[in-house]
Amino acid sequence: MSGLLHKVTSATFRSVKNTTQTCLSLVAFGVVAYAFGAVDEVTRALLARALAAALGTPVSVGALELSLVAGRLECSRVSLSQYPGFPGGEAASLGGATVEFDLSEVFRRRAVVCAAARLRDVRARVARHASGVVNFALVDPAARAA
Repeated sequence: MSGLLHKVTSATFRSVKNTTQTCLSLVAFGVVAYAFGAVDEVTRALLARALAAALGTPVSVGALELSLVAGRLECSRVSLSQYPGFPGGEAASLGGATVEFDLSEVFRRRAVVCAAARLRDVRARVARHASGVVNFALVDPAARAA
């Protein structure tokens, strides 16, 4: 019986050791990616995609810096493309934005809770379509569907 227990204990130890090594490798990779700005680039692309999906028109985000320790996201040169059928250019733009959040809330509630937001150099170009619709009415998904 003790031989079987030894085999099970050895197999369990190897499994825990391998899992620990894998987790440490992933943490090390994450730290290196964070340190060299790869996380910022991925976050920038995800933010632009999420904003475009929510607003219904392409969004571009210039530089982005994410500080998980400080709970701060800073970005510059954010622009919202004009909706189709409206005069060209940008519908809106920001020179920059800073959003502060509580990282503990991300883990506790799986939600980003904005503690403070600052927008700089906000510009909006309101335009009316030939049908009478104002471009910013299309921010509402129901208005875009109609």
